[in-house]
Amino acid sequence: MSGAKLLLLGAVQQAVASDPYFENTTLLLPGNGTNGAQNNTFLDSSTNAFSITRNGNTTQGTFSPFSQTGWGNYFDGTGDYLSVADNAALDMESSNFTIEFWIFPNTNSLAAASGFFAKRANGSTASGVLLYIDLAGLTPSFLVESGGSWVINQASSIPLTAFAWNHVAAVRNGNAFNLYINGTSGVSATNSGAITNNSSAFTIGSWAANGTGIISACYFSNFRVVKGTAVYTANFTPPTTPLTAITNTSLLTCQSNRFVDNSSNAFAITRNGDVSVQAFSPFNPTAAWSAATNGGSGYFDGSGDDLTVANNAALQLGSESSWTVEFWGYFVASPDNFDVILGKGTGSGTYEYFFEGFSDNTIDILYSADGTTTWTGQHQLTPNLGTKQWFHFAAVRNGASFKSYVNGVEYFSGSSFNIYAGAGVLNIGGYSGAAGQDPNMYMSDLRIVKGAAVYTSNFTPPTAPLTAITNTSLLLNYTNAGIYDATSKNDLETVGNAQISTTQSKFGGSSMYFDGTGDYLTTINKNITQFGSGDFTIEGWFYKTGTQAMRPFGTFDVSGTNSSASVGMYINATTNLPQGWITVGSTFYYAIAATQAITPNSWVHWALVRNGSTLRQFVNGVQDGTVSVTTLSANAGSTNFSIGQDGLLASNNYQGYINDLRITKGIARYTSNFTPPTTAFLTQ
Repeated sequence: MSGAKLLLLGAVQQAVASDPYFENTTLLLPGNGTNGAQNNTFLDSSTNAFSITRNGNTTQGTFSPFSQTGWGNYFDGTGDYLSVADNAALDMESSNFTIEFWIFPNTNSLAAASGFFAKRANGSTASGVLLYIDLAGLTPSFLVESGGSWVINQASSIPLTAFAWNHVAAVRNGNAFNLYINGTSGVSATNSGAITNNSSAFTIGSWAANGTGIISACYFSNFRVVKGTAVYTANFTPPTTPLTAITNTSLLTCQSNRFVDNSSNAFAITRNGDVSVQAFSPFNPTAAWSAATNGGSGYFDGSGDDLTVANNAALQLGSESSWTVEFWGYFVASPDNFDVILGKGTGSGTYEYFFEGFSDNTIDILYSADGTTTWTGQHQLTPNLGTKQWFHFAAVRNGASFKSYVNGVEYFSGSSFNIYAGAGVLNIGGYSGAAGQDPNMYMSDLRIVKGAAVYTSNFTPPTAPLTAITNTSLLLNYTNAGIYDATSKNDLETVGNAQISTTQSKFGGSSMYFDGTGDYLTTINKNITQFGSGDFTIEGWFYKTGTQAMRPFGTFDVSGTNSSASVGMYINATTNLPQGWITVGSTFYYAIAATQAITPNSWVHWALVRNGSTLRQFVNGVQDGTVSVTTLSANAGSTNFSIGQDGLLASNNYQGYINDLRITKGIARYTSNFTPPTTAFLTQ
């Protein structure tokens, strides 16, 4: 199935309606597409239409650099913070100012003495501007220093809400200081003194420039500093669209596919710890995902995954005077030295060219001019790219010169070179000819253009998926997923022969089919699909055909044991009774005792919902069972999940069909009986 055919679901209703909780939807599998489609077939969208061979369990999906749902940064609470070097534009002095952002606490209680932001000298008892948690909980305190002491030190009368997006704005307007939580002032104070400047870095996620007071697990999105303007002077309705660089904006970050300042200052953002870029934000998209607008990615797990293309003259760079190799990448983990991102060679003593990742998160090119010399030359083409953010990479030969660009900025410049034109296969995302050279990464929009230097000077990185321009030899957009996530947050692997089927459908003419003998879907663990101790809703339409015990959905820790932190749905083989459950640690097991059986060979809407300390399940909109979850764990549901099997135990295979499986993080969509959906879930 081509990417252009994806997500036709609900096109009419999408034009007039949207899901008010779509920003909290972290997985949505409509199950619509072409009969038999999986996520295992990769297409070359160039005019060559080369055959792509899949090795290992390489997969593809809708997570891409062009997410329609917006971006946030995740701070895991263990050493994560961002910093910007000292600059006068970030010293508040006597100016009006506004420091605002969105935050999603991924815990019920932020740690004491942890910081949201600060312009604060290391070890100083009073220095600059600071917003932090004084005592463990969700109530921020606003501190302002003048003359060596805190002239404002006040806790907000309005706390944050856990597992929800909160808008926070710290504002100075003349002598008035306010801290607004979701548009309402929770701190109102006055002071006429100037804020003392200091030479510290500005930090996000800690209360000092040395990383003291790390914030607990949370997301930040759309962090903006405006020096010279009080953007808000009274209670207001929080923004409903991403922030922009208005007049006097000094810093604008946590809103892009990489760590970047979108203000005119373009400050360098230093990433500390393993802060990650996530397709998670407080804003609903304005349109549903489409291949042409939002693209997709391939996922390579770092263990035997790669794609190969047979030798062809169009892929031999040789002595061609102009060529361009480019792609978007997202390292999940730092590569091992010589991990092959893209390479051409036989693997048996004939060398051509290899773009390889190294443990310092750089990319080098290694090439041979004669095919027998191991490497004629090697160039380091990037600085440290870091992990868990998207980056755009381009290597360009333009006549006598060779250059590399990272995020549109020239990094390396040197003389051009010829490359041996051999018979080796093209390797993508690993090296079939040698073990242990496989990066753990997402890749989007791999394009090889032979005969043109696409970039000859600094440029703005692509803002939409690449197309097959003139001279394109190869183009992998990775948009051929049969079972795709309509939130553009996940790439799913179709294990066994889990696939699209047109035999049964609740909506849209098709559904996901699992034959009961090892079929399931799985995806890399991400905190956006972790539930922690917050509310959640797991729901979908199920058409059970088998007679064995089944787990159509489950999350498990890496040991694969039922006694560890997990969430799931189970159908009893004898009674057909559904059972939603949570396990916490090795002691607490919370399972719902249901009375209403799942009817085989018919569509049933099943929802598992946590609201505070209550876990409920609903069958066809009717509450059928509840359990009090008195012990909440931040780890519950924090691990890999599978659909169609409890993948790690390789048992309890689901046999049947699923339509519209949806996960909503932080929201209990149903707390009492309801009418099941009569149309497909909205995809925006």
